[in-house]
Amino acid sequence: MKTIRMIPLFLPLLAVVSCSKDTDKTPEEPAQEPFAAISITETGIDFAKATVETENTAELTWLCIPASEKADAERIKTEGNKVAEASDTVMLDITGLTQNTDYTLYVLTVNADLQFMASASFKTEEDVMADALILTDGFMAYDGLDEASGMYRTNIML
Repeated sequence: MKTIRMIPLFLPLLAVVSCSKDTDKTPEEPAQEPFAAISITETGIDFAKATVETENTAELTWLCIPASEKADAERIKTEGNKVAEASDTVMLDITGLTQNTDYTLYVLTVNADLQFMASASFKTEEDVMADALILTDGFMAYDGLDEASGMYRTNIML
C-alpha cells in the first residue's frame, strides 16, 4: 500500500517535466541586405529605359529627377514609383522627360528593415529635327531672311 501512495506524489512531478519549454527551436535567419545595380539601356528625346538587377529585395521604388536635385531614401519613398513585383530583373520605362537634360535615376530596395539605394546618371537626347526645314505642300519652307544679301536662305546644299 505504500507503493500506491507514492505514485500520486510522482504525478505532479511528471506533469511539470513534460510541460517544460521546447528549447530545440532553430533561431530565425536574419534578413539579408538588399542590393541593386542600375543599367541605363536606352535614352531618347523624352524617355529613358533602364534595367535594375536586384538581390534579396522585397520592395523596389524608383525616382528619376534632374541631376541638379538630390534624393534621399525618404524622398524616394514618398515621391517615387513603387514596382508592383520586385523580381531579380526589373525593366523601367521612364517617360515625360525634357530633351537635352541631365537626369539621375534613384532606386531604393528594401528587405525587412534593411534598405539599399543605388543611382545612375544619364542625359536625354536633343531634338535635332526641331530646327529642320519643313516641307509644306511639297515646297520647302525657308529658314529666314539673310539681312546682308536681302535673300532668303535655306539649309539645303545642292
